[in-house]
Amino acid sequence: MCTNTPRTAAGFSFRLQERAEKRKEFFQKLEEKIHAKELEQTNLQEKSKESQEAEIKLLSKSLTFKATPMPSFYKEQPPKVELKKVVQNLRL
Repeated sequence: MCTNTPRTAAGFSFRLQERAEKRKEFFQKLEEKIHAKELEQTNLQEKSKESQEAEIKLLSKSLTFKATPMPSFYKEQPPKVELKKVVQNLRL
């Protein structure tokens, strides 16, 4: 297949610049996705930390024992009869 007809070169060009631009766009999008995931993770961590702190507060409130006054029927009533006898003895 050796013919002596001249061949014309079909507009050969390197696509280096186009590939570099596409690569740059790809890495920018990838970086944005990574950044968005990091933000989402930090937000989730903050929310979980806040909820844990709220649960700890509620638990600590429920565990603190507060003194309540004793009901009146538990208190000892001073015997009135003895006091009257003592007062009568003092007058004599």
